[in-house]
Amino acid sequence: MSRFVKRVVGCIIASITLSGFLGCGAFVTPADGVNADGTIPNEAACLDLWSLVHFSSGYMLGDQLGDASFVPTFGLLSGYEVIERDVWPGFDESRLNQNCDIVVGSIGWLVESLASQ
Repeated sequence: MSRFVKRVVGCIIASITLSGFLGCGAFVTPADGVNADGTIPNEAACLDLWSLVHFSSGYMLGDQLGDASFVPTFGLLSGYEVIERDVWPGFDESRLNQNCDIVVGSIGWLVESLASQ
């Protein structure tokens, strides 16, 4: 099995493990789906189902950029949160959720870094 496939499998396992730790009511999904004006409700929760995607992003960036890549990974995660509203118009996140997305992605990088040692 190639190194890349091992990393992807590790990423999936790590995401499932993370979801297990956070499963005690930490995942918040919009009860109403979409607002009347077509926008997605403001994600006020720190952690949501998208946290798995952010964790996986940090994990994969750590794998692809190497162990000494925290600053570039943090920069990419932060940069994406800044432009996310332009990429996904109508998607509204609270500052808390944006900050938590960056932290969760950084934790993904840390898990990959520790797993690769």
